[in-house]
Amino acid sequence: MHNVRRTVREYEKAGVAAIHIEDQETPKRCGHIAGKDIVSREKAVARFEAAVNARQSEDTIIIARTDAYGSASGDWEEHLERGRLYADAGVDIVWPEMPDPSREDAVEYAETIHETHPDLRLAFNYSSSFAWSEEEDPLTFQELGDLGYEYIFITLFALHSGAYHVYEDMQNLAENDEQGQFDLEDRYLGHPTESHHELSQVPRYQGIEAQFDREAARRMEESEGFSEDQEDAVISTDD
Repeated sequence: MHNVRRTVREYEKAGVAAIHIEDQETPKRCGHIAGKDIVSREKAVARFEAAVNARQSEDTIIIARTDAYGSASGDWEEHLERGRLYADAGVDIVWPEMPDPSREDAVEYAETIHETHPDLRLAFNYSSSFAWSEEEDPLTFQELGDLGYEYIFITLFALHSGAYHVYEDMQNLAENDEQGQFDLEDRYLGHPTESHHELSQVPRYQGIEAQFDREAARRMEESEGFSEDQEDAVISTDD
């Protein structure tokens, strides 16, 4: 359990607000693909007790994820019982990962576990791997919140969004030459993402370089290229 304790403390030092720890065997697998398995109840509970004991601040949130449902050695009842055990171990939130989440599973899990642990906070993975919009009656964030799922997140949202737009824009470029670039510019010029220099904080690093290296400052002044006013650059001895 030493690695669990050290992980919690190192993350706290880095300013992380919440840490989720799983009960899967190593090496772990995505919760939505076959082949995952879980450690024994005893090992899992020990992990979470060690994590809770190790934190230095009451503000640090410990999230216990269980993958019992859909694993090689678990089932729905094990999914529920592990949620209860982890809650008793002192974690702040229980995350019941679901390999194929549905309205029925989300409702049943929350209502059943709250029979014994009425104040338990839950997490729900509203993964964009699933086509929620195609369901007849998709779950809403408000409904999940009302059920006690206080931490709702959408894994892979950025990846799916980025992959879709990259695919479409590259196809447009391949088929329509420079018009593909023009079409992209119509969307991003004037948008907060327009400047990749700004996004990667080039002005800040130029400011740091200019403050400590006068030759670098001279080169910036005497050459062409991206160079923002550095008067407002924030320099910290912690960098």
